[in-house]
Amino acid sequence: MAESLIAIVGSADPHREDYNPPLQQLDVIPGAAEQLGKELAEANCRIVVYSSNPTFIEASVVRGYVRSGKAAAGSIEVRYPQKNDDGNLPFPEEKEKPDVFDFRLDPNPNWEVSFYTSLHDVDGIILLGGARSAFVTGVLAQIFGIPLVTIATFGGSAQAVWALAGNRFASEEERNLMARRSWHPDSGGKLVKSLSDQAKRLADQAAQAAREQQRKRSEGQKRAIIAGVLFLVAVALMATGMFLPQSQALTFGAMFFLIPLLSGAAGALVRTILNQRQGSISREDDSTVISTVLGMIAGLASALLFALAQWASNPPSRNFKEGVPEGLSNLLPFLLIIGLTGGLTLELVYRRLQEAKIASTHPIETGRLEGR
Repeated sequence: MAESLIAIVGSADPHREDYNPPLQQLDVIPGAAEQLGKELAEANCRIVVYSSNPTFIEASVVRGYVRSGKAAAGSIEVRYPQKNDDGNLPFPEEKEKPDVFDFRLDPNPNWEVSFYTSLHDVDGIILLGGARSAFVTGVLAQIFGIPLVTIATFGGSAQAVWALAGNRFASEEERNLMARRSWHPDSGGKLVKSLSDQAKRLADQAAQAAREQQRKRSEGQKRAIIAGVLFLVAVALMATGMFLPQSQALTFGAMFFLIPLLSGAAGALVRTILNQRQGSISREDDSTVISTVLGMIAGLASALLFALAQWASNPPSRNFKEGVPEGLSNLLPFLLIIGLTGGLTLELVYRRLQEAKIASTHPIETGRLEGR
């Protein structure tokens, strides 16, 4: 977490009654916040605070941060809007360490806009106590995947956010640490380390996602090349077959089956590429080998259904005694297109094959017919 920017959010005002659940151990909170500031400075983290008002935890965190002796120049960012009754008040530590503070005026006069937009720039959030704004901050951190420490020990919105159990980057051990019944001397250090560990897990997940994306991109490129080669070979076979001498019936037959096989495989591979580009869920049958085999079968089945329909309606096309029947080569472009379409829509092809109904083979009962 070195050089990370950590937002300090929360309040502990004994005179407020809108904490839900109510605050606990109010006398311990200032010391706990000061310890957190010390640990953040020793971890070489920068912090962002919003008010010097002592009812907010920032004042105590800043005190511990500066007293640690580890605060670097500009390591405490102070964000505040143009109009703020107490946010512009100086921190007591400004007198002794003015170079540590980095004041950043937000042009927006609304403090809520200034506050919430600043969360976009932070690398982690510490939430202690707090009311409505603290609760919203915790929810936003979980939505946008910001490492978050919600100290439920002292009640307030920090406890409410902790109870949501939505912090997907914190381990169960770290969540238990955040909800200790009492504050311990080692609590501050362990909680700051939790932020570091969460950030590392987040970085690991991002790296894993990037590797997976690169793998899918490489796999897609490989499939595109294979699909292109298969389709070009099918086109070459189609062009050759259309001008093949009638005497080469065996060669023509091989081309007749190879064209829809190859084009169907190409179509199935193109389908997986389109699925990936459209964000469809990856499935087992989207692998290169399985998609190729299924595409070949679907392409050949679709083409054969078409060819059988043509032969059934054109008896001369079934006469192979003198070689390739005249005009049969004209079917090759149709086989290419139908095979490609079958591969692209192989789910539909298999669904239609499964739904196909065989005509009844029972003999007609003449007695029933005569009785009508």
